[in-house]
Amino acid sequence: GFAGRRAATPTDSTLTASTTQTTAPAPAPRRDPAGARALLPALAVVLGVAVLLRVAFDQYLNYDARYALLWARDLYNGETPDFTADFAPTPHPLETWVSVLAVPFGDSADAVMIWIILLCFGLLVWLTYRLGATLFHPAVGIVTALVVATRPALFRDALIGYQDTAFACAIVGAVLLEAKRPRRGEAVMGLLIVAGLMRPEGWALGGLYALMAHSVAV
Repeated sequence: GFAGRRAATPTDSTLTASTTQTTAPAPAPRRDPAGARALLPALAVVLGVAVLLRVAFDQYLNYDARYALLWARDLYNGETPDFTADFAPTPHPLETWVSVLAVPFGDSADAVMIWIILLCFGLLVWLTYRLGATLFHPAVGIVTALVVATRPALFRDALIGYQDTAFACAIVGAVLLEAKRPRRGEAVMGLLIVAGLMRPEGWALGGLYALMAHSVAV
């Protein structure tokens, strides 16, 4: 009677074993080789254009860029930059802070800043291609990119380290994002803010974009 019923009663260990489910390990995240391959043309253009300009032409830092590097050295050393010095150009916050990255390279800081702007020019060529291809056709993008790459005024600015090249990248990038998805919002505004930290026109364009987005929303 009682003994039989007791024997038939499951033990605690049996209950634990029966109610515990084996959880399979989560599969490891799989890399997307197609996504990586999609970046190769962009990298090839950006690096190829930068290296070509570096090898084929002479470069030097312009007046504004040299002052930005001087102010960056002051910041790096914990000193307050003298923005009111005689003949000092208008300071641009982003250019100065990016120049801080070059300061640790010492005498090669000029070359580092030149490389940054040359890479920006390569990026500008690629973004211009993508914009033409997005709005019209890849052939249009290729022609537009070639026009930008061979425009003397544009690659001259890159050769002497003008931040206008990086500014153009931010503006064209913002236009490209908007062309891909109208009223994109934050991403476009973010690039326009970055542009505003280099040139005041960026703030004006950002304000116009905000007004446009507000009018559409209303």
